[in-house]
Amino acid sequence: MANGDSTEWKRPSSVPYPSIWRRFESPDKKDPQKIRKFRVQDAAEKDVQEAIIKHMTDIFLEDEPTCNSLNLKSDAESLRETQEIWRHLFTHQCALVCFEENDDGTLVTIPGTDTPYIVGCNMTFVSHKGEKNPKTKGDAISRICEAMDYVASSIDTYAHYGVNELLYAFGLSVDPAYRGMGVGMEILKARNDMGMKVSDYYKGLAN
Repeated sequence: MANGDSTEWKRPSSVPYPSIWRRFESPDKKDPQKIRKFRVQDAAEKDVQEAIIKHMTDIFLEDEPTCNSLNLKSDAESLRETQEIWRHLFTHQCALVCFEENDDGTLVTIPGTDTPYIVGCNMTFVSHKGEKNPKTKGDAISRICEAMDYVASSIDTYAHYGVNELLYAFGLSVDPAYRGMGVGMEILKARNDMGMKVSDYYKGLAN
């Protein structure tokens, strides 16, 4: 995992922020006759970003095998550093979030707040060739970064694709109540849609 600290890449001003990248429908798991509506968009608002951090802390860190096996959530320093990394990734304006829509088009909210409920999210960011992983002190997050470095060392992905920048992500998560409804796949499709819009590579192909 690179640190997402690229100073050369900026989201094109021609791509509105935030943008809604995808809308989809899925039958309710308990009542298949009921169709539920969702949308995937940029995670732009500060309250949404903080809700995503909470979602990732409460759900992703419990479910992701490596984070769970290293008990990252109980390692205070690793938890703090991981949350700092996530917060920094929002500055790239590429992180995605999935919301559920009510019948009137408004968003389902977190009980007792006006903040939309986090159905799922993908901590997407742009990594630049030559970037190094963030320096970490926590044992769990440091070991995770080392493992990711080891995997990445097996191939020069930038050279393979002939690019200097790549779209990466540091975690994709779906609320357990919404699993089995295709939410994760739709987030990945939205990620592809977003990537093609903000990428110079695809613009070159289009031209």
